[in-house]
Amino acid sequence: MIILKNYLEYTAIIHLPDRVPISILSFQNAVRLAGMTVREYCQSGECMAEVQLAYWETFRHDIIDIENGIVAMAEAVGCRVEYPELEPPWVVESALQDLNELCIRGESDQGPFSLAAEILSAE
Repeated sequence: MIILKNYLEYTAIIHLPDRVPISILSFQNAVRLAGMTVREYCQSGECMAEVQLAYWETFRHDIIDIENGIVAMAEAVGCRVEYPELEPPWVVESALQDLNELCIRGESDQGPFSLAAEILSAE
């Protein structure tokens, strides 16, 4: 008797998909296809949705991944981000000017997410 520990294990053993699901991780190509600039896309939720739906209409991939690179998280924690017209956005100024500004409360046995949450709410 096989004891399955989770749904993914069950799916992998018992119910194989008929094909591999496809995700296209390329927002810059989607932007180009839709005739927008990267800046327009990255700074507007409506533009992101429009671009990704147009991309899906063209390729009919299984997973729609709406993202704008890694800068959304950086900007959310206080970094200054530049949004060029035709290139991906990038961080131009760190949120911290001096590492001595960083105050970490907690133990070293915490996982990265819980430690990051403590760093951001250290006040």
